[in-house]
Amino acid sequence: MTKLRLREVLKEKKVSFEKLMELMELKGNSITRATISNIVNKKNSPKLETLENIADALNINLVDLFEQEIEEEKRPFGVISYDGVEYVIKSEEDLKELMKKF
Repeated sequence: MTKLRLREVLKEKKVSFEKLMELMELKGNSITRATISNIVNKKNSPKLETLENIADALNINLVDLFEQEIEEEKRPFGVISYDGVEYVIKSEEDLKELMKKF
């Protein structure tokens, strides 16, 4: 299940509810503090249009408002043995770093 992460995005961008209201107003959209609070506290499910407007006001992609889940079977993990040395791969970043060596 995909989880909305508006609270985290606002915190990362250091944007208060009031500032989000202002940013949306500048884009020609309006939203109340109560609506933002209800979305953040998961008291209601916002319409797609509302989420698009929020993303636009924050200058981010719509998908950035949601947690990106990686399915376990797609997550890189393993050991690569090369020339007698074993390299443990725990993330995509580990794999990229290893590939730079060769």
